[in-house]
Amino acid sequence: MALSTGGGVPTTTDSSGAPAINSIDATSSNKVLIDDNVDGNQYIGTAPQGSATSASVWAITKNDNGAPVQTFTHSQPDQIWDNRTSGTYT
Repeated sequence: MALSTGGGVPTTTDSSGAPAINSIDATSSNKVLIDDNVDGNQYIGTAPQGSATSASVWAITKNDNGAPVQTFTHSQPDQIWDNRTSGTYT
């Protein structure tokens, strides 16, 4: 993985140069992860600082980039980040 801080937001890429998961740890009490996924959707997850990605404490927003109109759907704050692509969003 490569890390770039262009534009002020750290961006990681995998070995093919595709965007990978971004993590933003601001001074907030929440941890934020952003995944520009290969399925064409963007997932934004928030959880308390120090939470494991396997813990069921994540609130995840799915940005459906494939919809005719950009659509944001949300999960309950009891999701597992590692399972974000198969989560339930309303």
